[in-house]
Amino acid sequence: MGRFLVLALCVASCADPAQPGTCALVEPGVTAPASGGAATTIYLNRDGGKIQAGTENAAANTSSIIKNHEVSELVVPRAAFDDTQWSAVVDCVRDAYARFDVEIVDRRPAAGSYVMAMFGGSGDALGLGAETRGIAPLDSNSCTTIDNAVAFVFTETVNSDVQRSCEIAAHEIAHAFGVDHQLLAADLTSYLPFSGKRTFQDVDGACGEDAERPCICGRETQNTVQVLLDKLGPARGGDREAPVIELGLGAARPGMTAVRVQTSDASAIGSVSLTYRDERTAFTVVCGDGTVECRTFSGITTFTIAEPVGHAVMYAEAVDLAGNAAATVPFEIGSLVSTAVVAVSRDARFAHVEVTAVATEVIGFWTAPDGTTMRRALCGDAERWTLDVELDDASERRSIVIQTVESSGRMSLTHANL
Repeated sequence: MGRFLVLALCVASCADPAQPGTCALVEPGVTAPASGGAATTIYLNRDGGKIQAGTENAAANTSSIIKNHEVSELVVPRAAFDDTQWSAVVDCVRDAYARFDVEIVDRRPAAGSYVMAMFGGSGDALGLGAETRGIAPLDSNSCTTIDNAVAFVFTETVNSDVQRSCEIAAHEIAHAFGVDHQLLAADLTSYLPFSGKRTFQDVDGACGEDAERPCICGRETQNTVQVLLDKLGPARGGDREAPVIELGLGAARPGMTAVRVQTSDASAIGSVSLTYRDERTAFTVVCGDGTVECRTFSGITTFTIAEPVGHAVMYAEAVDLAGNAAATVPFEIGSLVSTAVVAVSRDARFAHVEVTAVATEVIGFWTAPDGTTMRRALCGDAERWTLDVELDDASERRSIVIQTVESSGRMSLTHANL
C-alpha cells in the first residue's frame, strides 16, 4: 500500500506572502478513479465540529492529518462569517471550479462520497504555527485522487477574509486530486505574491514554492487545469461562449505606454494576459503577477509598460471562469517590412493558407462570423507553413493576419485575404 505526503500549505497574497508549511507522511484513505460518472461533490463546512484521527473519511469526520500530528482529535470552531460573507465564499469557490465537473455544496450530503473543506480556527493545536493557512492530503508518489479527503482552511489566520479564505480552500481542495504547487503567481496553487484574483491557469509551468523544484509524480511541468480536467472531467453545460475582448492604447505618464484591454463575458473574466515584443524585450504577463504595472476597473484592464523601442507587436488574451478563451488580433506600433510570403487558395469548405517564411513560429489570427478572434499556430518546418480555415459560406471574404517569429526574436505581421 502506498503512502501519502501531506503538505501544510498557505495561499500567498500581495500583503501577506505565503510561507512553506510542514510535511509529514500519513496512511492513505480510499482512492477513487478519475471522473466519468456522477460529478464529484465538494462540501464546504463552516459549521465546525470534531475531526478525529484516522484514515481520510469526510463522512465519518476522520482525517489522516490529525493522526499524523499525533493528536486524537481537532475541534474546529464555526467559521466567523455572517451569511452574506459565507455566500460570497461559496460563490467564489464555485467560480474557481466552474470549468470542472464538480458540485459545490455547503450542506453535508446525506450519502455518497465527497471531499470536505473545514473552515475555521487555526493550526495551533496541530503545532503548525501561525504561518500555515491550511492543510490537505496529497499523494506525491502517484498523484492518485484521495476520495473522501478532509482539507482544512484556517480562517482565523486570515481574519476570515472572504477572498483569501476562498483561495486557500480552492488551493487545498486541489491537492486531494494530485495537484502540486505551481511556480506561477496567478495560479491558485502558487505561493508567489499576486495582487489580482487567482484562477487555475491552463499553462504548463514549473513547480515549487518560492523557487523551482521537481514536480511531484515525475511530471516535468504541471498544468493545474489539465490535471483537474483529467481527475474531475469538464463541466457539463454552462458557459460555452468566449469572452469579448478589444485592445487599444491609452495615455500614461512620460516614458510609459498604457495598453488598455476591454473585456466582457456572460459569466466572469478569470484572467487577462498581454503578449508583447519590441526590439529590446519580449514577455507574456498575466495581470496581477507583478511583472508589469496592471490594474482592472469596470471591465478594462490597463497594462502600463515602457515605451516601445522601434517596432512593437502585442496582443491580449482573456480567459473566463469556465475556461473559454479569446484573443485580440495583433496590434502593431511602427512598421517593419515582413519577409513572409502568404498564398491563399480556396475550395467549397476551406481557405488553404500557405506561408513561406524562415521562422520558428507562425500564427494566424482571423475573425469568425460571430466576431470571435481565432488564433491558430500554423503547421510546418523552418520555411513552409500551412493552415486550413473552415468557411461557413464559400462566398464570404475575411482577412487574416500572419505573425511570424524568427530565431532572432524579431516578430512581423503580414495581412492577407482569405
